[in-house]
Amino acid sequence: MVVSFIHSIFGLCSLSLGITILIAYIFISGLRKPPGMLIVWQTVLQIVLDIEWGIVGLLNSGLNTSISNNSCLGLGILAIYCFYVVWNYYFCLVIELVIKLKDPMNGNYKKRSPIYHLTSHICGFAFTLYAIIRDQAGDSLLLTCFIKRDALLLNVLPLCTYYPVVIFGIIYLSSLVKSSTSKLMKKYVYIYLFSLIVYTVVWINLSTAMIINNKNSHFTQGTELIGSLSGIIINLLRISDPAFWNYIKSRVKRPRRKESLTRFNSVYEASYIQMFTHVFSVAVLKSIISLNLSMGVDQEYEENDIIWSREHYEQQQNLRFDEEDVKKNLVIPETIDYAVDGFKCNAKIYCPLVFQHIRNLCGISNDMICQSFEVVANLPSLKSNAGNSGGRSASFFYFSHDRRFLLKTICTSEKNFLLNELLVDYHKFLIDHEDSILSRIIGVFTFRFQDGTKCKVMLQSNIFPTVPLIGVFDLKGSKVDRTVSKSSRGVSEIIPDIIYKDLDFLSTKKKIHIENIDLQRFKISILKDSKFLNDHNIIDYSLLLGISDEFVSNSRPLIGYGKDKGLFYYVGIIDYLQTYTTFKQIEAFSKNLIMLNVPKEDISVTSSDLYGDRFTAFLFSIISS
Repeated sequence: MVVSFIHSIFGLCSLSLGITILIAYIFISGLRKPPGMLIVWQTVLQIVLDIEWGIVGLLNSGLNTSISNNSCLGLGILAIYCFYVVWNYYFCLVIELVIKLKDPMNGNYKKRSPIYHLTSHICGFAFTLYAIIRDQAGDSLLLTCFIKRDALLLNVLPLCTYYPVVIFGIIYLSSLVKSSTSKLMKKYVYIYLFSLIVYTVVWINLSTAMIINNKNSHFTQGTELIGSLSGIIINLLRISDPAFWNYIKSRVKRPRRKESLTRFNSVYEASYIQMFTHVFSVAVLKSIISLNLSMGVDQEYEENDIIWSREHYEQQQNLRFDEEDVKKNLVIPETIDYAVDGFKCNAKIYCPLVFQHIRNLCGISNDMICQSFEVVANLPSLKSNAGNSGGRSASFFYFSHDRRFLLKTICTSEKNFLLNELLVDYHKFLIDHEDSILSRIIGVFTFRFQDGTKCKVMLQSNIFPTVPLIGVFDLKGSKVDRTVSKSSRGVSEIIPDIIYKDLDFLSTKKKIHIENIDLQRFKISILKDSKFLNDHNIIDYSLLLGISDEFVSNSRPLIGYGKDKGLFYYVGIIDYLQTYTTFKQIEAFSKNLIMLNVPKEDISVTSSDLYGDRFTAFLFSIISS
C-alpha cells in the first residue's frame, strides 16, 4: 500500500508539471511551431493518465476507497487509449526527427502532420477496441484502472512491437547526432533521447511486471516507484527548455503590458526551432559551397555539334569535394570554419549539358552563378534571404545575395517528375518559345554531406529584377482561402514585403492596364504556357506578379498604360511541378463534399484542364489595355 501511495503522489507531481508545460505551450507561440503539436498531444494525454492513475491510486491505496467496477472499466478504457496514443506520438516524433536530421530543408511537415495525428489515434482506438471486446480493461496490477492483470496479449504486445522499434530509433538517432557538427542540435536531441530512454526502460519493466503478475514482488514494487518518477523526469527535461525559464523571468519582472508576450515570442523560440534554424542555415551554407564547386567544373561543348538524344536527359555527373577543395577554390572566412572543418560532399549534377544549354538560352554563365553565390557576400543575408514558400510543396528557398538566382529544395517526386517526364518537352518548349513566362529551372543537384545530411535542390533564375517592388501577388485564379488578410473587408494597403493572393488583388487593384502590344504578347504567352502545363497534367502553378516603378529592359516588363502609367509589371509562372495525381483527385473530391456552398470552379484543387481554363480566364479578366 505504501508503494502504491508514493506512486500516486509522484503521479500527481508529474500532473502538476504537465499542466505547467501545457500552459507554457498555450502562451509561448514558438513552442507550438512544428513539431510542437506532437509534444502538446503527448503532454495532454500524459496529464489524463496522471490524473487517472494519481487520483485512483490515491483512493485505492491511501484512502482505502474502492471504485465501482463500471467506473474502473470506463477509466481503464480511457487509460489504455491514452497509453497507446502517447506511444504512437513518440513514434511520430522519432520519425520527424530522423527526417529533419537527414534532410534539414524538408519542409513538408504540414503534409505529414495529419498523417501523424490520424495514425496515432486510429492505432490507439484499435487497441482500445480490442480491450473492450476482450474485456481486458479494469483493475490493474498498479492498483489503478488500466490493463487487467490477466490481459496477457495487451501486456506482451508493447514488448514485441513498440519497444524494439523505439530502441532501434534511439540507436539510429544517436548515430545521426554523433556525426553532426552542430552542438545545438546535439544538445536538443540528446535531451529528447534521454527522455525517450527513460520512458522506454520504465515501461519495459512495467510491462514485464504486469506479465509476471506478482504485486508483492520486489521487482514489481521497485518498477512501480521508478515508473512514477519517469513522468516527473520527462516533464522536468521539457521544462529545462530556456524558453520556459525566460518566460518565467519575464512574468516575475512584470514587464509592461505591451511587451508581455509579443516581445517574448519574438525573442525566444522553442529549442527545436532554434536547432533546426541552425541546422538549416548550415545546410544552406554547405549547399552554397557545393554549388560553387559544382559550377566551377567545366562543361565545355560546342552547341552546334549536339544532337539532343535521350542519353543527354539521363546523364548524371558525380563529383566529390572535401575540405581541401573548399579552401583551394573558395574564400572562406574563419567565422564559418564549423561548416568547412572535415567538409565532405558527394554532389550529383543531373542532366548537366541540358541545363547548361538552358542557361545559355537565358544568357547565364557559370561565372555569373558563382559570383551571385560567392560565400563571403552571402553570409550577411544567409537568414534573411532564406525561408519557406508557404505553398503546397512547403519548399525552402534561398535567394543569392544579389537576388538574381534562387536555390530551392525539391522533393523526390518533384525531382523524378521534372527529370523523367517533363525535362525533354520543357527543354524543347524553351527553345521554341523565347517569350514563355515560365520561370527558368537552370540546374538540379543532390548534395550529400559527411554527417548524412542530403539536400535535393534546383537552381532557378529570379523572375524579378533587382529593383524595389511596390507589391507582389501570387495569382492562381481560385477564390477559396486565397487571401493573407484576416479581415472580412480585405487588404487596405499593399506592403512590399508581403506576397498577396487573388482575393487581395481583387480588393485592391481589381485591374491593371498595360499597353496593347504588351497585352497581346502576354495573352499569347499565357495561352501557350498554360497549354503546355495542361498537356503534362500539371496543376497548382501560379502567376507571380511584381509591381515596380522602375524599368529594367532585359526583364521585358509589361508597361503600364492610362491610369497605370509609370508602373511596370514583372511576371512569371512558378511552382509547376505538381501533377493531378490520384491523391489530388481524392483531395478535390473531399473538398467538393465539404464545401458544398462553394462553386466547384473556385476550389483550388481541380483537374489540369479546368485549372488551366480558370487560370487563363482569371488573368485575362484582370489585365486590359
